[in-house]
Order: sequence, then C-alpha cells, then structure tokens
Amino acid sequence: MEIGSEFWIDDDILIEDCNDLPPWLSRFGDVVLTTSGRGALSTILDQVKPKVKNVLLPSYICDSVILPFEKAGYELKYYDVDDNFMPIDMDSIENSNPGMFLHMGYFGFNTNAALHSTIRELKQAGVLIVEDITHTLFSAYTRSSCNDYFLASLRKWFGIPSGGVLASTHPFNVEKKSIHEAFVSTRATALQRKAEYLARPTQALKAEFAELFGKAETLLNTDVSVYSIDAMSYDIISHIDVNLLTHKRRENYTFLFDRLKECKGLAFLGPSLDEQTCPFFFPILVREDRNRLQVMLAKKGIYCPSHWPAPINLPEKELLLSQSLFDGELSIPCDQRYGLREMEYIVNEIAATLSC
Repeated sequence: MEIGSEFWIDDDILIEDCNDLPPWLSRFGDVVLTTSGRGALSTILDQVKPKVKNVLLPSYICDSVILPFEKAGYELKYYDVDDNFMPIDMDSIENSNPGMFLHMGYFGFNTNAALHSTIRELKQAGVLIVEDITHTLFSAYTRSSCNDYFLASLRKWFGIPSGGVLASTHPFNVEKKSIHEAFVSTRATALQRKAEYLARPTQALKAEFAELFGKAETLLNTDVSVYSIDAMSYDIISHIDVNLLTHKRRENYTFLFDRLKECKGLAFLGPSLDEQTCPFFFPILVREDRNRLQVMLAKKGIYCPSHWPAPINLPEKELLLSQSLFDGELSIPCDQRYGLREMEYIVNEIAATLSC
C-alpha cells in the first residue's frame, strides 16, 4: 500500500473544449487561472501599487509565498500564529502600517475568522487585503467582505499538470499569458508515470516519476514569469466531482480524528469538523521527534509532508509561537484518493510507532 505524495492522472484522459468556469471557482469572483499559486501571486504584484511597498504575512507560511514578494522588492513583516493556527496580537497587526496584508485559513478551517474586524480596520486604512485560500478552497464558510484578492494553488488538491487561481470581487484585466510548455509536459509525464507505477510497481518507475516531479519544480523555481493554465488541467478541474471530493475528505478526516484523538504521542489534532469545512490534510503536532515518525511511516508507504519547513529567510525573532509548528507539524493524507481501509492502515502504523 502507498498513501500520499503526488497525485496521478491516467494517460488516456480526454481533452475537451471547456469554456465554463466551474461554480466552485466562479464563486470567488472574477478569475484568472495560472500555472501555479506562485504565478497567481506574482500576477497580483504586477497589478497593484500599495500605499507602501511592504507586506504583512503570517509567520507560519511556505517559502513559495514569500519568494514572489522578495523578487518584487517588498519589505517583509510578519505576525505570529499559535499552535492552533490562530493569529495573535491583533493590536500589533493593526498598528503595523502595511501596504498589503495576507491572511489564510489553515488545513480547511476558518482559523483566520478572528481577523475579520482587524481586516476591516486595515481596509479602512487603505491596506490591500489578500486571502490565500489554498488550504480552504472547498470549505463553505463566509470570507471577509474586505478581501481584494484571493489566490490558491490547485495542484495540491488533485492530479493536474498545472493550476493556480487568482480571483477578485472587483473586475480586473490580465493579459493572456503563454503556457509553460516544459513545466506542463514534465509534470504531465510524471503524473502518468505515477499512475503506471501504482498499477505495476517497479523501482525504475518510482525513480522516474520522482525525478520528473523534481525536475518540474526546478523549472518552476528558476522561471519567475507568469504563465496560464494548460488545456488538460483546465479540463480536469472543469469535471471535478466536488461533492465526492468533499465527502471522502470529511469521512477520512473524521475517522482519523476519532481513532487518534486519545494518542498520547500527539500534542495536537485538528478540531472536529463543522459542516462547512473540507479538510486539506489531517494535521498533527508530534510531541517528540516528528522526523522519526515521518521516516517510519514512509517505510510503510505512508508519505506525510510537513507544512512547512521554516522559510530560510524568516528571522528567528519572527518565529515565536509558530516555531512549534515548524518543528512538529505533520500532515496525514486524508484526500479523495483513499477510503477507510487506508485510514485504518494509517492509524495502525501511527499507533504501533508511538505506542498509542
């Protein structure tokens, strides 16, 4: 059994001429589809001129969000996030005088709800507001009405060669971009090789798709230009069964929560689900030696990423409470590829490793 890591696509997928944007995307407003979430953010930075060229970011964040701001010459400031993924010290946020403010809900949950009044104050002061909805793309809760832009990476949710989203409730014009052919071709081949590997596991195929995925990320990291989504990826997202995706993720998350909530080796488990949440992963905070558990599970074919390693350029004084997340968070796959049989396998392996 192999659980987690990259998604896959079948090599016989049909490309159709799809013109209608799916409702789960159009509900965010006027939409532009890019190659990646990073490309969506770069498009925002090409579009706007904040009152001052600095941005206030959550301290618990991925490098790929920080890099576009650095490349665009923004001064970076951070606000702290505790180990329940909740932002703290609202007064400090309101008094920080940013030109742009970025916030996000983590792992599908409305963890940024406490910011709504603070966001309103920032908006009234002329601050541009951006919500990263990558983790909460399929959650149904109401977003802040003060958001100027939404952005997300689609590649984290299902198998597509490329996919990022920029949306706004205010109409905006973005010149149509070309497709990053080398990146798309490399990832499409990698996704197909992963499907072949799952049908016929060999070490050669595993090494091949791993190398291709790595090559694709290198291509993305070394080319900062903005590109459009490709036709195959657009077709796939246009036909996603959102109800099935949401149902499977919620069912798997609930199973993991019920079976692991008493495990003494875990300091944190995400909350139980409310009716509006579609989980991104099942996040845990490992009490001791997160890396050991991650390695032990990988040996059993369970690949759990950590969201995220501490960004290289994040000053130590900015980590504060979020340091425990960087050191101990582990994301258990609970996505629509799997059912309760796989969740049972995960629970048993975690229990055996941590003696739960």
